[in-house]
Amino acid sequence: VDNQYTIGDVVIVFWGVTGCAFSIGYAAPFYESFQIGKTSAKNIFDVIERRSEIDTSKNLVGKKLAKNYKTDIEFRNVRFSYPSRPDVPILRGLNLKINSGEIVALVGSSGCGKSTTIQLIQRFYDCKDGVVMLDNHDIRDLNVGWLRAQLGVVGQEPVLFDTSIEENIRMGMPIDQMNQVTMEDIERAALEANAHEFISKLPDKYQTYVGDRGTQLSGGQKQRIAIARALISKPKILLLDEATSALDLQSEHIVQAALDRASQNRTTIIIAHRLSTIINANHIFYIDKGEVIEHGTHQSLMELKGKYYSLVQAQQITNDNQTTTTTATMRPKLIEQMHNNETVMIKRKLSERFSSEISMGMGKTVTPMIDDVVDQDDMKKLKKFSHMRLFRLIWLDRTFFTIAFIMALIYGTSTPIYALIFGEFVDIFARSKDGDYLMTQTLYYTYAFIGLAMGIFICCTTQITLFGIVGEKLTNRLRKMAYSAILDQEIAFFDEANNSAGALCSRLGNDAANVQGATGLRISMMCQAISTLIFSIAMGFYYNWRLSLVSLALMPIVACASMISSSIYSQQASKDGITAEKSSKTAIEVMNSIRTVVSLHKEDYFYNIFNQTLIESYL
Repeated sequence: VDNQYTIGDVVIVFWGVTGCAFSIGYAAPFYESFQIGKTSAKNIFDVIERRSEIDTSKNLVGKKLAKNYKTDIEFRNVRFSYPSRPDVPILRGLNLKINSGEIVALVGSSGCGKSTTIQLIQRFYDCKDGVVMLDNHDIRDLNVGWLRAQLGVVGQEPVLFDTSIEENIRMGMPIDQMNQVTMEDIERAALEANAHEFISKLPDKYQTYVGDRGTQLSGGQKQRIAIARALISKPKILLLDEATSALDLQSEHIVQAALDRASQNRTTIIIAHRLSTIINANHIFYIDKGEVIEHGTHQSLMELKGKYYSLVQAQQITNDNQTTTTTATMRPKLIEQMHNNETVMIKRKLSERFSSEISMGMGKTVTPMIDDVVDQDDMKKLKKFSHMRLFRLIWLDRTFFTIAFIMALIYGTSTPIYALIFGEFVDIFARSKDGDYLMTQTLYYTYAFIGLAMGIFICCTTQITLFGIVGEKLTNRLRKMAYSAILDQEIAFFDEANNSAGALCSRLGNDAANVQGATGLRISMMCQAISTLIFSIAMGFYYNWRLSLVSLALMPIVACASMISSSIYSQQASKDGITAEKSSKTAIEVMNSIRTVVSLHKEDYFYNIFNQTLIESYL
């Protein structure tokens, strides 16, 4: 000893070493989070850094034809297999030519490649060999956005987005022209699609909220709105892929009348199994195993008595002009009858909410009417929600929870015990200069610190492990309960905007996981804080009650600062949760309808919606 060490030296060295150890201990749990973040970042960057083979993001890539171009479409020796099934050929040297202004029908058995031709024209895929031509230009040399703007597409299952009828029809316009669309333009497209009459009978007319994927409307109504969306941009080419196959007889006649009207004065490609819809086409191509084996008019193919003739015979369709005339005569009556029936149908479950999220300044905004009421109701329900309900779920794992709780309380006493050992350790240097005595006491307190460290290790490991088990089991239990409850709901539940597929998936994924915070690290820290507070105050008053009172006088200030910080964090977390649910809803809706989004060339449109949703959380 001999004055080599003073109390000051001991304190400096001791706190320097222990402070380093504490810092390492506090940082260690975050290493796992860093690794998880690293893995997640890799998955995200794999998507970000992937470059699409068909780049739709750059409007300057590819050429645009003159306004008076001819809509001649030609497939020259086209061979194609889907990337997911490269060993299964779909088109095997397809050759066909469609002249401008013609109504052309593609028929054949399922899987022969009819719908694939439609997708190749839209450039969903590029052919492996051969070429698809538009006005003698390879479509791969054309601007993708411009090309898709020239096409009006109506599929078998119409996809409507979670907004108003008006906005759904408006989406048929190119994104840079959506602001220029007037209400007269929308009504004109609806008239062409035989949709204006039933829309006008709705309580809110064109401002009617259609629900998630158009669930508030019938199949025929959705199909006519989809036709109106396809026609509003006045496309030169119309692609109809089984547009009436999923409809009942009456709806089919109304929709077919709209399609017949829409096909006039434009190049139209029709794919259909119901041959009654295509017998009046200018040209019919019969495709078998990816090749055209017959083509001509209905009359010429019937006289050929080949594959097409067999298909017609199988469906008991004849070329009797009287039958055709009768059908044409009956159609207006059926249409009138269907319109009258819709007066009753359209008064069913229609949501009172409108969507303001889809407009994004690209047309008229549809303003929600009862959002404030919903928010207030949600807040009242949240305030009524008892912590005991959550605790009862946690208490189902009472054994794990009780052991973890006890360990957390014991762990909380480590700070005052540490202070006690350190105080006694420093005090021996103040009371004695005897080197042997100091060495003996130093070893004694060293063993005490080692024992404390071992106790901390055991308590910390045990409580973190058990609280983690309780949290995971609680999350799993809540997800199963929520999923089961969702499946038991009536259909009206899913018609509500707050219960869309995206919102429900977000609740199952995020909200259930967030509840885990009530059992994991946070509840552990709360137990530790309570234990530390009680034990420290008791020990402080035991050794020096006056100094303890002075120290306690500062605690309200610290507590107040902590409450303010916690309140700010809680508000931001709540806001982030709402934002996550909205953004998830938008993302899932787009992913589920990606072919429609791509066909309408609305990638930037929905990106702006997604981006605006995220920005709102920081305003």
